[in-house]
Amino acid sequence: MAGEIGNPRQSSSTIGFRVNDEIRRALCGKAELFGRSANDLARQYVIEALSTEEERSTLRQEVSRLRAEIAELREDLALVAKALLVSAGKVTPEVAETWAEENLKSAIVIDL
Repeated sequence: MAGEIGNPRQSSSTIGFRVNDEIRRALCGKAELFGRSANDLARQYVIEALSTEEERSTLRQEVSRLRAEIAELREDLALVAKALLVSAGKVTPEVAETWAEENLKSAIVIDL
């Protein structure tokens, strides 16, 4: 398809870039493992990175939305747990609050 990233039927031009020895060795090792040239593999990596940027952005937005939703659900769960503990006469409101803070409201950390 014309206009598609990486379409071999489109006219092309040469792009060159430098990498340090560690990156060159890693690229050459992977290329050899896949039975391809280092140049061909580097080209594929660049095309994949450009093609997937929009997808990554969408995924980051969705993860952020889900984090916010989880935080809201944890707040709701903490409120219900406090109400149940206190109404059952098992603990004081202060103890229920402390328990909920320590067990239900802790932050979820996910690095992207």
